[in-house]
Amino acid sequence: MSPESWQKPNTEAQKPAPEREVESVESLERKLSPEQIEQIMAKVEDINAPGNAFSVITVNYGQDLSLPASLSKLENVLSDGLLGYSYFWPEQEKRKSTVDKDMWAKNTRAHKNALINFNITGRMLQEKDYKFPVANSTWMKGNDHDNIAVLFDFSKYEEDAPIPAATENKLKNRTFRIHDNYAGENQADSMYGFTLSHRVPPRFFKGLVIKLVTGEKHKNEYGDLRGVECRDPARYNEQANKIGKIMQEIYRDRKDFLLPIYSHSGSLYWPKQMTYKEVKEFVAERDTKKEDAVK
Repeated sequence: MSPESWQKPNTEAQKPAPEREVESVESLERKLSPEQIEQIMAKVEDINAPGNAFSVITVNYGQDLSLPASLSKLENVLSDGLLGYSYFWPEQEKRKSTVDKDMWAKNTRAHKNALINFNITGRMLQEKDYKFPVANSTWMKGNDHDNIAVLFDFSKYEEDAPIPAATENKLKNRTFRIHDNYAGENQADSMYGFTLSHRVPPRFFKGLVIKLVTGEKHKNEYGDLRGVECRDPARYNEQANKIGKIMQEIYRDRKDFLLPIYSHSGSLYWPKQMTYKEVKEFVAERDTKKEDAVK
């Protein structure tokens, strides 16, 4: 979710890039010890399974929407966590490309309102029509630029009751709720999703998801030009490696914070490569072994 919510999203179903096996990046794996790789792989999951919270990172309104700009914001998120945002903030601060922790703390104290927009798989209205709910959520598919999303554990946050649309949305710390346009049956339209207050720290992060577009454009059902989804696994591999290196630098003293990186369809690209089918098989086998170990 994003502060750019006044833009019309592309609601056409996304067909994620075709899955095919790609070779492991041995040069990158040599920089990670076997223990570190095992630690990251222990976090691997089926991103489309019910109950996964994810928030799409975009730069703020009026800023460059290219991947390098998103990577710059990702660095802040990896360091400081997901920081809540409010339309009540001063205009000049709303337009900054990144929100640093000091600015966030100052405005959160002043306005008592700093919200993070996110969605939860299994609780999005549109999911019943799609095999890949993350890829087809509004803010992952709807923009004409590359996207990065953060998967996170929201089990430490208490859910509050939904509020009517157009009501001022204020939340107590460590709570979340369905955002405006409550759709009933405990579900949310992925355009509005859920809001959470006030911060998600990096220790709650579970993974990163990337969606890439080509330089080509197509018209959506509104007649707006949108980016054409990249279907080249090699480019996903390249960007995942770049993000992996960024994480290794930021978390050089906290290797336990390193995260698996997926494509928006659910294929794994870092620290190893697996198709979405292989990811599901890997997770099922690993979880079965865990269950057998406690019997």
